[in-house]
Amino acid sequence: MAVDDMMAELGSAANYKANRGGSGSRTAVRRALRQRTEQRGAAPGGGPRVTRTARRLSMSFDRAANSMYNHGFPRAVRGKNEHRVRFSMYAVIKTGGKQYKVAVGEKLKVEQIPADIDAEITLDQVLAVGEGESIKFGAPLVSGASVKATVVSQGRHKKVTIFKMRRRKHYQKHGGHRQNYTELRIDAINA
Repeated sequence: MAVDDMMAELGSAANYKANRGGSGSRTAVRRALRQRTEQRGAAPGGGPRVTRTARRLSMSFDRAANSMYNHGFPRAVRGKNEHRVRFSMYAVIKTGGKQYKVAVGEKLKVEQIPADIDAEITLDQVLAVGEGESIKFGAPLVSGASVKATVVSQGRHKKVTIFKMRRRKHYQKHGGHRQNYTELRIDAINA
């Protein structure tokens, strides 16, 4: 509510000052505003004020939690797949300089492997194998363990934009990169 509207509603500041006390019209308006917020059920003094920036930050954290690229926020697994997650066999494999935790039936994108589509490949760099409570770690590889997978597709990730700039030097460089990948479907884990 604007100050002019508030003043009109209160009448004159002089009358308000005479009735309530205070020093001038600003104080009268502030006191009236405070009284009105207390009548509406707000905490005395206006209560905690949530700024627009804080609201935006909390919304961005919610978006990050729901993002399909962010695996850092663990989710509780409940429902019909609960038994599958708890008791299924899994393996930690190494390919393309990265490590992946895989289970039978899962699809994953790894660094490009030179293989045809629908070709069956064997990943023999298995770092760990687990089933339920028992886990078997290798040093560094589990001997005799392998993972059978089928190549589903070969493709390229979305373009990553590269922009370099030096301020005040009239230097700007634009570039881009698309990384190749191979999508695999895990068929079997042999321990």
